[in-house]
Amino acid sequence: MADKLRGLGRGLESLIPTPVAEPQPGVAGADGPANSGNMVVEIAGDLVDPNPYQPRKNFDREELEALAASIRVHGILQPLVVSKVGNRFQLVAGERRLRAAKIAGLDVVPVMVRSFDEQQKLELSIIENIQRAELNGIELGTAYRRLIDEFNMSVNDVAEKVGKDYSTISNTMRLLKLPQDARDALVSGKISDHQGRAILMLEEPEKQAYLLKMILKHHWSGPQAIDYARGYRGEMGSKMKAQARIAAVTQLTVDLGNYLGAKVTQKKTAKGGKLIIEYYSEEELERLYKFIKRED
Repeated sequence: MADKLRGLGRGLESLIPTPVAEPQPGVAGADGPANSGNMVVEIAGDLVDPNPYQPRKNFDREELEALAASIRVHGILQPLVVSKVGNRFQLVAGERRLRAAKIAGLDVVPVMVRSFDEQQKLELSIIENIQRAELNGIELGTAYRRLIDEFNMSVNDVAEKVGKDYSTISNTMRLLKLPQDARDALVSGKISDHQGRAILMLEEPEKQAYLLKMILKHHWSGPQAIDYARGYRGEMGSKMKAQARIAAVTQLTVDLGNYLGAKVTQKKTAKGGKLIIEYYSEEELERLYKFIKRED
């Protein structure tokens, strides 16, 4: 694990010392330093502008509320990293902490002031999000694409910067070729990167749309979606195998419902699935309990 994150460690460890130094009072205005070295200073949170190179577009409100609750009790344990822009400061790393601090009602936030060029800001935003809160495939692919297009980096350069291998970077950027409805489904968490890559195995837009529909309707896993895509591409047996697997699971669910005398549905998850047994009264729940426990 340490080797895998080696590239990431170089990115943030050179910016944020461990352990963190105590914040220095009296630097809460816009006249703060252009570079604070390893010193942690406090500035007014209202003087910090968001990072325009932030690749993460979606922030979970419940997670921010939980972080805000922790900040109210313990404060911000890891300082934000900012750069001086005119009379204000631009966030480089720590957007979740900044948002949570505002929710928590903090007037000032601990920061380290650094001087960065645009490429460094984008790199550090990507690195921080990979380390602290996983980006979805579309956000990551967009960020990787920007590093390549705007800063003339190769895929190998990007892989070295973020501590990933070449194939991971390439496969992630391929997700940007998904049709818009599939991209939306991936961003919202309705499908996974693996399922997205299965859709990309098909070239015709109508077939891609149909496969997405089937994934969502039947809660297909990545391997199931890939089997079906291979069948569409003419790889013998794959489509039939996928259909047979789905039919078998569906029949088992129906049989279980008949056995229990209740409505049973199944939902596929990344590590298996969930069975949902419905009941409509406390008496029916008690009946099901006794039936499963084999009590008279």
